[in-house]
Amino acid sequence: MKTNKWTRVHAFSGPGIRQGFSLVEVAMATAIAALGIVVILGIIPGGLESIRKAGNTSAEARIVAQIAGEVQISDWLGGATGGIPDNPTNMAGLVALTNKRWFFDDQAAPLDESASNLDVSLSYVARVRFSDTNGGRVVAPGGADMTSTAALVIELAAVPLQDFNFDDRNVLGQISAHPIIVTRQF
Repeated sequence: MKTNKWTRVHAFSGPGIRQGFSLVEVAMATAIAALGIVVILGIIPGGLESIRKAGNTSAEARIVAQIAGEVQISDWLGGATGGIPDNPTNMAGLVALTNKRWFFDDQAAPLDESASNLDVSLSYVARVRFSDTNGGRVVAPGGADMTSTAALVIELAAVPLQDFNFDDRNVLGQISAHPIIVTRQF
């Protein structure tokens, strides 16, 4: 007897042979798939937070490097001659930089203070201050005063406020401090 393919398939579907999935199997497969989706969705916020933190760290590093370079090549003495005095506030050029504010966008690109789009683009505000240690003076081992070197701190806040108050004790958590030592080039 010759059978065709339809007959053969039909021949295997007798009593006791299943032809699909049971409700329990479908429910188990759905539960496993739902658990996998929930786990993946739970990982996404942590990953996004890590990406955001890495971006902020990278932007802060670029900002600190840019400000440190600008401080280093500036005229610290403001036209005067001589080394770092006992009181670093006598260094007019360096003091002028400590009174300046720097503004940056979210990619750490500098923004001009007079730009019309400053309020929209502003993401970081920075300032430079003298280190609390020795009033900004750097003392070499053995007590030698390094007259062309200054210890500074670059304070950086990831806030879109031009008039951000770095001295307010309530905002200390928003400020990252980056100590630097720079050497005068002139």
